[in-house]
Amino acid sequence: GRLEDFGMRYMAGELPVWWYKVWCTVTTVPLYKTAAQATVRPIGIKPCLARVIHKLVTRQSRQAFIEYFEPQQLAMSPSGPHQLVNGMKMLGEANPTFITLKSDIKNAFPSVSRSRILNVMADEQQLQHLVWHAAQILAPSSALEHGGHVWGEAGEGTTQGDPPAGALFSVAWHPQLRELDAKMVAVGGAARAGMDDLYVCGPPEVVFPAVEVFWAEV
Repeated sequence: GRLEDFGMRYMAGELPVWWYKVWCTVTTVPLYKTAAQATVRPIGIKPCLARVIHKLVTRQSRQAFIEYFEPQQLAMSPSGPHQLVNGMKMLGEANPTFITLKSDIKNAFPSVSRSRILNVMADEQQLQHLVWHAAQILAPSSALEHGGHVWGEAGEGTTQGDPPAGALFSVAWHPQLRELDAKMVAVGGAARAGMDDLYVCGPPEVVFPAVEVFWAEV
């Protein structure tokens, strides 16, 4: 009963302000990206209980995210990767003169603007019920800890591996993704994404200028 009471207070933002900064401290673990690159980047891990509570919130809100994201963003959709890959492949096969351009964002989750996430959510009626909870976990700068010592802070981004991270990241650029898709649909193409992996299919004379505008805005 006390655990349930704590979880509800945490999600409702009823705990002391300092609690969110302390409890959202991120443990950092050095990890090789690939053997070929031989470079190390820290992976952030939030406390287990925080991730469990965040997972419950994300699961309860899954349908709201799906309704907001589809058809452009398939990160939360059932069989989303299959829809993304097969849908774009079939669209290209049906239109031999089309090209498919694929791109992604380097270090996407840690680089996204937290205020951008909250502003987009606040403007979307389907997601407004999540704004206050999202603000609690995004507003404080995240302390970065390793070996029991704080070595830095992160004032932007979401924590990769935290259950809502993918959905929150996807919210940030969804208005621009909708606009890009509308340009492609007008010529028989489409723009689809799986979190930060973007696929744009259409006539090359339309795809390249539209993608340049998209990335400039993002």
